[in-house]
Amino acid sequence: MTPRLFRNNNVGRMYLSILVGIASILACVTTFILPLEGQRVMTIILIILSVLFAFLWCWPVTSIGSSTKTDYFHPSFLFVGFYIVYFVLSGVLISFIHDYQSNWVDLGSTPELTVNIVFILGILSVAAYGLGMRAKVLFPGKFFKTLLYHPDLLRKNEAKYVIAFFFLIGGALTLYHLSLLGPMSPDIFRYLSPSAQLELEINWNNVLTMLESMLEWGALFALFYFFLSRRSIHIERERGKFYILIMLFLAIAALVYTITGKRSSVIPLLLLPLIWQHYLIKQLKFYYIIIYFWLMIAVVTLLLMVRIIVPLVVQDVDIGNSIGESIGEITEFYMDSPELATFDMVVASFLQRESLLAAMGGAFSAFYKYNVETILLTFVPPGVWVDKPIYEDPGHMYFQILNGSNDDVGFAVTVWGTSFLFLHVLGILLGMFILGWVFLGIYHLLRPWEGRPFDVFFYAIFYLMAFQFLRFGTLGFTFIYFVTSMLIGVLAALFLARNINFVHDRILKYS
Repeated sequence: MTPRLFRNNNVGRMYLSILVGIASILACVTTFILPLEGQRVMTIILIILSVLFAFLWCWPVTSIGSSTKTDYFHPSFLFVGFYIVYFVLSGVLISFIHDYQSNWVDLGSTPELTVNIVFILGILSVAAYGLGMRAKVLFPGKFFKTLLYHPDLLRKNEAKYVIAFFFLIGGALTLYHLSLLGPMSPDIFRYLSPSAQLELEINWNNVLTMLESMLEWGALFALFYFFLSRRSIHIERERGKFYILIMLFLAIAALVYTITGKRSSVIPLLLLPLIWQHYLIKQLKFYYIIIYFWLMIAVVTLLLMVRIIVPLVVQDVDIGNSIGESIGEITEFYMDSPELATFDMVVASFLQRESLLAAMGGAFSAFYKYNVETILLTFVPPGVWVDKPIYEDPGHMYFQILNGSNDDVGFAVTVWGTSFLFLHVLGILLGMFILGWVFLGIYHLLRPWEGRPFDVFFYAIFYLMAFQFLRFGTLGFTFIYFVTSMLIGVLAALFLARNINFVHDRILKYS
């Protein structure tokens, strides 16, 4: 039976979304016929309609079984949350904080109109995503899911050996990686800076990064099986073990971040346990979700600032001259950083599409290179692939073209930026439609609300990967991130939940 995902006020919400959609269409038409003097007012209207339409149209349309609880880890909430922060909020910064100026892109002679057109693209993307999640097209995968694993299998004895093995190998590699930064001293923290890491020339490859992730996965599996064994963290005698696990997580997160300087190494330790707790222990209420949402943003922001400030402190550089002295100046520095330049990248795709594609070899070539060839780069060794190209992401090309620099630095282009880049407006419409269909299809395939352990385990990984895809916009980068950080955990989970009986029955059936 198809689950009913949310409350029975969907008819009213549907009517409201249609009304807001009609208002959005009228606002879009008005934008193109209004003189430039009225474009600033239209920006406000488009922003308000963008937010309302996203919440009303993309809110999941039914409720879970007989329950009336809203699942706030539904992938549509991820899409809406990402859209609000990295598209709408980033656009607000350009419009009202920077007065239609961008630190990275020249908005041309009519910046107000340009910004408004990009907001219209955002509204179109929301409409397409909502249609995709309502598409009545069968999503494949049920057979392969059953073939790969049993969602309820718990091999606890084997899990203990896996956890111990992961701690041993991952811990040894992590400590070895730390030793390559030099003797234990405050000077190590200067390598939080990516440029300082490049100067060190450690040549730590993806295979070593993948094996090094065993340390984090050891902690993650320990917590996962703690949840499964107790199904409640409120038992008094278990609180001590839970607190020990929390301290272990904090220590590992600090160690990994010191070595890599990458927030993407820490986020799995924060997000995966939260999703596991939501489905395996107790579904989080709305106000807790809001609290965790802002805490997550605060942690991500703090980690970025640590990566900037700490290397300066270690090198006795005046922080005040570099990023500001007051809270206001530091906040302004953060808002001017590439972190929230995501709307800028969509603007770049809109205004400089031809020059970007020319540098990338054309639309088809760019699509193939960043979504297919990059995946092949991961598996094919240089000895087999003569003249194997160096990995490159669209974000690197955007940085080089927009700034005239050859530095190995990249922007987060987002799925909006790459969709428009590859296929213009059709890319936005078709890409977001497929995205909505895939997101809802995987949600129904894994059915995490049922609390079946390994369905929940894999759904949490999908959720994290979906965020990375929304942020960077290509399958190539997302796949590399999956291989280097998630693959070890996925393989271990498939081993622990292997469905031997299903394979055996299939062999007998066809023998």
